Amino acid sequence: MIIKEMSTEHPRSTWYIEKHWAAIVEVLKASKEALESVPTDNTSLPFPFTQAHQQLKKAITQLEEIV
Repeated sequence: MIIKEMSTEHPRSTWYIEKHWAAIVEVLKASKEALESVPTDNTSLPFPFTQAHQQLKKAITQLEEIV
């Protein structure tokens, strides 16, 4: 896992990394919940919004794979 790899280089930073990693995970969860609550009906949303919605969804999926 990324935290383990980083903490072996700088053992004193383990707590700092884990604290911020947990915050990143919480933001990811909240972002995913918010994203899933947005209606994706293409007829009611302008194209740039639906395109951004799809890109954000893809980015969150990629982040989940890392976490």
